[in-house]
Amino acid sequence: MKDLGKAKVCIGLEIERDRTAKTLSLTQTKYASKVLERFGMSTCNPSLTPLEQGHTTTISTENDSETNAPYREAVGSLMYLMVGTRPDLAYGIGKLSQHSANPCESHWAGVKRVMRYVQGTRNLGIVFDNKSKSPELFGFSDADWAGCSDSRKSTSGYVFKFCGGAIS
Repeated sequence: MKDLGKAKVCIGLEIERDRTAKTLSLTQTKYASKVLERFGMSTCNPSLTPLEQGHTTTISTENDSETNAPYREAVGSLMYLMVGTRPDLAYGIGKLSQHSANPCESHWAGVKRVMRYVQGTRNLGIVFDNKSKSPELFGFSDADWAGCSDSRKSTSGYVFKFCGGAIS
């Protein structure tokens, strides 16, 4: 065995520890940049939100034009980013991934909107702080009421935070 020093990168997660501020931050800046470059969005204008307010995704009909864009690959790449360090992408990616079997141009526009959001926030990640002497675990949950206009099913979500950072 050999001591390689402090961990800086582990399975694509960039680790930064600040002992004076008692924080640990996890980011995926390099991966986010690679995803944007792979799908031709590295020079796009940033967006302030992943999806437009009140954005609804509907099932493609025969009149919609199907897209030849790499929809599944883009959603999967963004999903890896979401699972690793970007829980703020969860709602948008969850809604867009429902249409992986039959995406249309409006769904591809939604994926591009999420990528524009990632362009403006690629340095964001999860920050854990240990400023208090007793770390606390917090949980939050919410659901919409029959939010899907096609099936009238509800969408629920939750977040659990430990030391200020989302863990689930």
